[in-house]
Amino acid sequence: MPRPESRDERIRIGPLSLITLITILSLAVLSVLAVTTANAASVMTQRQETSTAELYHNEVAAQTFMASLDNNLATVRSGSSSQSAASMAQSVLQQACADGMGATQGVTATATMEGNTLTAQFSGAAGRTLGVKATIEEDGTYTVVEWKMTGIQNEEPTDTLWTGA
Repeated sequence: MPRPESRDERIRIGPLSLITLITILSLAVLSVLAVTTANAASVMTQRQETSTAELYHNEVAAQTFMASLDNNLATVRSGSSSQSAASMAQSVLQQACADGMGATQGVTATATMEGNTLTAQFSGAAGRTLGVKATIEEDGTYTVVEWKMTGIQNEEPTDTLWTGA
């Protein structure tokens, strides 16, 4: 005959199982949140990497463009050219654009002259554009009036925050 259990000797499995179940569910939810956050951070890091790389490519192209222009204006500054500074700048714009685009890949450059004001734009595939505006002085010097980076978000929305695909 089985011995009757006293009230103190019984194992109370209900509350212990409930606490264990709540702990396991909490850990599962937290692990899903951790994976989702890590994937979202990875996607944002890749976007930032693309944006920063394009920014530097545009900078290299613009700096090379301005260096090419400066080299050509040096003949006006030295007095060995009969052209005015603005006409010299106008005549070398296409070559300076080609030099800028040749300095880095994936950048398109356009430049125009209106009077003695030079306007150039350097654009990358991801939507960042560097705008440069300079005033060419008659003595062959120039003043950079504007050096401005703008960006357009042109990427398709993705649902990769969860799957990473």
